[in-house]
Amino acid sequence: MTGDLLKHHFPGRGPAPSSSQAGSASGPTGDGAALSHIRDQHVVSQVLLKRFTVPGSRSSGRRLTKFNLERPEGTHKLKPPKACAYDEDFVPVDSVSIENLWARTEQRAPQVFRAIDRGNPFAEAAHASILRDLISIHFVRSFRYKKIHQESFHRVYQNLRDNMLGRRKELVRAEALRQTGLHLPDVALPAFLDPILEESLPAKGFASGQLFRQNIEEMFNKVRDLIATWQPELLTAKTGQFIIGDNPAIPVRFDPNNPNAPAYNMAIGDAHSVVLPLGPRHLVALGPQQLTAEVEKPVVERLNQLQVLAAYRHVFFKPDQGTERFVRMACQLRSS
Repeated sequence: MTGDLLKHHFPGRGPAPSSSQAGSASGPTGDGAALSHIRDQHVVSQVLLKRFTVPGSRSSGRRLTKFNLERPEGTHKLKPPKACAYDEDFVPVDSVSIENLWARTEQRAPQVFRAIDRGNPFAEAAHASILRDLISIHFVRSFRYKKIHQESFHRVYQNLRDNMLGRRKELVRAEALRQTGLHLPDVALPAFLDPILEESLPAKGFASGQLFRQNIEEMFNKVRDLIATWQPELLTAKTGQFIIGDNPAIPVRFDPNNPNAPAYNMAIGDAHSVVLPLGPRHLVALGPQQLTAEVEKPVVERLNQLQVLAAYRHVFFKPDQGTERFVRMACQLRSS
């Protein structure tokens, strides 16, 4: 049977419904209408982007600089938060329920930001948990994580195909004989096997996006568990300002022999910390205990450099010519 051919070789036999999927075909909108899909999905929370804004001209609303790292010498316009750091169909299916999942944390973030701005970030015990959840969201809801998901699937898919056409080709040949009555030569086996692989539930789930929808929620919960015992360290820029990229939650690992150039984007389990900017003056880093500290401009610039290096295409910041010059210079490291 075709199912037996794949059962023990393709990890999983298709995406299971996510925990929030039931009844997710529609969701409430502001006017009470049914919402079946959210097309423009932010990979950086708007509530976070708003902290980098200034009032626009002529009552145009609050704006921030959207810097295109692929065109550093170009003109970088001021944009409202809703026009920044989003992707069309980032999660292509069941998007309403996943957006609702993110919103449960994002709606609690302003209370933490107010406490931070008052100088008492850990006034309530819940604030540490909210900050960890913000980090978890921005780690998994990212261009980087989606690329990891896609590359992992293609690697497993190709390894399976190579195995079935190599060590296990006689199993494929026997299945072809059973289905067609033909004894296929080796050269004809791919034409028989590929449609079977493409019609498998995991392959269909990957193509539709349902596999990613399931995976991103599972990984969000896994990351929350991994960092549950880590504590937020709030860093305040004494001079200069922090920027935020479109892959903003960055795992970092420090080398005592080269403290000014930490490694980044490793697995969280291998990281010494995870950093996430919270506004022009503040950044949260995970560590062994809660603390607050002021950092000088060289530290701010090293952390900003990480945002530039880890970004997919854009970084965002409170409009400032000096910051724009710094980002333009930091772009040279991306191409080196």
